[in-house]
Amino acid sequence: MPYKNRKSTYVYFVLIFVFIKVVLNLFAISHFGFHRDEFLHLVLADHLDWGYKEVPPFIAILAKISVTCFGNSVFAARLFPTLFGGLIVLLTGLIVIEFGGKKFAITLACLSLIFAPAFAASDYLFQPVVFDQFWWVLTVWLLVKYLNTTDVRYLYWLGAAVGFGVLTKYTMLFFAASLVIGILISKQRKLLFNKHILGAAFITIVIVLPNLIWQITHHMPVFTHMKTLREQQLDYITPTDFIKQQLLVNGVALFVWLNGLAFLIFSFRLRNFQFLALAYALIFFFY
Repeated sequence: MPYKNRKSTYVYFVLIFVFIKVVLNLFAISHFGFHRDEFLHLVLADHLDWGYKEVPPFIAILAKISVTCFGNSVFAARLFPTLFGGLIVLLTGLIVIEFGGKKFAITLACLSLIFAPAFAASDYLFQPVVFDQFWWVLTVWLLVKYLNTTDVRYLYWLGAAVGFGVLTKYTMLFFAASLVIGILISKQRKLLFNKHILGAAFITIVIVLPNLIWQITHHMPVFTHMKTLREQQLDYITPTDFIKQQLLVNGVALFVWLNGLAFLIFSFRLRNFQFLALAYALIFFFY
């Protein structure tokens, strides 16, 4: 079978796991009441602006669409998280395909993601986490697609993904910085010395600019929020505790994750994507 036909077959195969993820969520989301954080983000629908003290505006726009189109029920509020959770599974499968993985690798990656406690806990609540995860995974897929195809359109879409990621949660800035540093210290550093990267960066800036202006005109409330968070909550979590939590919340998927990380670092076949492993290590440093 020609390579392109095999890839198409694998994409259809990934859709099986997207279906499983969405169906599981649809059965589960009504059996848990609202989390207190969901009330905070849903009420932003009544106060649309270019920014808020602790979050950018993307979650408020989704809240407005959700409440207007689907109503105020628990089920309605969790439709968008379910959709984006399914898209994350889709992108995970697509990344595996770009890495050269076949049906077994796709199955292992998608099922590990679907049943990982951390992902199952974060992708049914209406809060920025699952949408933030979506932009991270989309960014990786676009970057991998560009490296495999050298089609510069993926770089411009990448710029848009980073921009919307920042409008979703400011942690995208840490992820983007980790990717850049990871690329700089890898053999793929030439990727950054490309005029199209400047075009992608320009798109990111244009998308983020309204929120940046809002933050500046409101005296950067995000810094006040982070200072308060650090003093009242984060001071009680040591770096060691944080790393332990990140390892434990993956459950059985931890073994898949560790093997995947090792392959990214040491596999000759995946040497072009080694920067992803470096970027992941840097994320721990930034956090």
